[in-house]
Amino acid sequence: MKFTSKNNIYHSNRPEKGMFENPYIETENYTTNPKLKRLEVEFKLLYLDANTKEQTIEKSKLIFTESHLDTLIDDGAGNEIEIIQFITNGGTYDKTKIVQWGRPSYDRVKLYFNFETSYDSGLEFKEQPLKQLAIDWVKQAVLIENLPIGENFEYQEPVTE
Repeated sequence: MKFTSKNNIYHSNRPEKGMFENPYIETENYTTNPKLKRLEVEFKLLYLDANTKEQTIEKSKLIFTESHLDTLIDDGAGNEIEIIQFITNGGTYDKTKIVQWGRPSYDRVKLYFNFETSYDSGLEFKEQPLKQLAIDWVKQAVLIENLPIGENFEYQEPVTE
């Protein structure tokens, strides 16, 4: 999974870190424990230095457990409905109609991510009808330098050979 900068230059929120050219975010490490129903995903904000060696600017981690908090969407009639129920009942996903972002449980997140892929960037989104919802959720849930990554980065589809 990779997110690339919306701008060529990224200005760190932390003055001591400075500016970086063409930074990107990848999931490099993830661990899953089906017995404990736990998934930990590490996100890294990276850039290539003058020697084209990857350097880490910052890390962030998402942890999924048995706990679940619903994501709610406005159904257009003033009702707030759980997103999967809304879509299952024929509703159309629209990010602008999200009232509250929740947090999927370990079991639900298995619907969104491929835990074993052939891509270099590790964890990837599954090709399924809820893929855009999963991408949008990650963009608001993963914080890098205390900001949701969706503010400065956009999802990049993996290149398959």
